[in-house]
Amino acid sequence: MPDTQHGGYYNLRRIDPDLNLNLARAAKAAGVSVYVLITIAGANKHASSTLRKDMGIIEATVTQLDFDKIVFLRPGLIIGAREEIKLPEYGLWIFMKAVGMLSLG
Repeated sequence: MPDTQHGGYYNLRRIDPDLNLNLARAAKAAGVSVYVLITIAGANKHASSTLRKDMGIIEATVTQLDFDKIVFLRPGLIIGAREEIKLPEYGLWIFMKAVGMLSLG
């Protein structure tokens, strides 16, 4: 379960599943035919990770709303400035920065 430092699981649920599903339902009710949802890599309603599971449930529910077209954007690691970074993220951040520099040529 996500840590409680930034509002905990209750607030995460208010933003991820609840807000996203309410927006999708409102879009469908307003006659939107193409819906775009930013989710996460590895989203799966059967995942053991809470965030991946929640996002998988969101994707499955949005799919059932029967839009003409649905676009799921699933970004991988998002690197950017943060006030606090956890040790595993820091290691991955350093690795990805190095890979990025290598890919520039």
